[in-house]
Formats: sequence, structure tokens, C-alpha cells
Amino acid sequence: MPEATPCGTRYFRRETGLLWAVGLLWVAACRTPDPLAQLSTSPLPSRGAVVSEHPLATAVGLHFLERGGNAADVAVATALTLAVVLPQAGNLGGGGFALWVPAEGPARSLDFREQAPAGYEARLYLDEAGEVVGERSLGTPLAVGIPGSPAGLFELHRRFGSGRFTFKDLLAPAIRLAGEGFRVDPWLARSLRGQWQGKGRLTRDPAA
Repeated sequence: MPEATPCGTRYFRRETGLLWAVGLLWVAACRTPDPLAQLSTSPLPSRGAVVSEHPLATAVGLHFLERGGNAADVAVATALTLAVVLPQAGNLGGGGFALWVPAEGPARSLDFREQAPAGYEARLYLDEAGEVVGERSLGTPLAVGIPGSPAGLFELHRRFGSGRFTFKDLLAPAIRLAGEGFRVDPWLARSLRGQWQGKGRLTRDPAA
């Protein structure tokens, strides 16, 4: 049963069986001012829950959960869909962490945050006097990081996925949404509009 919340849409499914838990930590803020206020009214799931910043991404995660996927399958499919419908929360140009907690056995974690290019050295961010030039690490080619999300999500699926779905299966809904389009919500519209106005990054490069 879907439950609308200020921070997206939550879907819960009750079923007996093994409990999987996985957490993805993304550099993205929840839009609700007090997310803990929802805990008192949210039903407690017995098998799994799918929660994301966008109802379409949540629906994709629920789709795989209902078809026998485990938490890794659901997390990967949800994150890939977020990369399309809400890039701020699931962009493939960034990175993240994953925490895998099985019903039995030790917990495992993955660190797939961005890394600096191998050829970048500290001296590139210093002036002739050896002082740090802050602007060089913000909005210039020297601020580029190698994305970790694509490899991290693939590794999460490879190590901990249920085996019921290929990575291509989990990617299919995101590809379909990117190709066929979807309704842009006010949150994404404001973000995109901001890039074209004022000091938006897209306005700095006419080719963008």
C-alpha cells in the first residue's frame, strides 16, 4: 500500500521470510524538515521496505521486491532510476556508500565515493608562493572527480544480488524512463532552471 510523504513515496510489503537490510548513503538532502515525524504513523514492514526521494524510483524498487529480489537488487534498481528522475539524489557522476547486513553473518560495506584523477597532484592547487587557491577545486577542470557510482552499484549487485536478475534487468526501467520521458516535478524543474540563471554552471559553457 503506497503512503505519500513529504519526502517521496513509501511502499511497504508484508511477507514472512528472510530479512535483508541494505543502506545506501548518498550526498543528498531529504526535503522534509522533520523526517522523524513520519515514524509514528508509518506501518512496520515484516520483510522489506522501499523508500526513495521520488515515487517513480520507489515504484521500480517495489517492482523487483515483489518479484523475489533482495535488498541489493532493489537498492540498485532504485538508485539507477533516481539517476534519471532525480539526478541530485542518484546521479551517476557522483559516488556513495553501501552497507549490507544479512540475517546471519557479518555486515559488509562498499565505499564507492569519487576519487581524484591519478595525474592530479597537490601542487596543482597551489600558487607560486605555495598557498592554496581555493577556486581551483571548485568549478574548474581541477575539481573533477572520477565517478564511483556506476562501478559501486555494479559491485553491489555482483556481490550481494539475489541472482534472479541481471544488471541489465535492473537498469531497464531507468533506460525506459530516459527514453520515453516522465513528468518533471517542481523540485527538479527548479534545479534545472537554476542552472540556466544567475551563476548556474550550465551558463558558463555555451556548448552545454
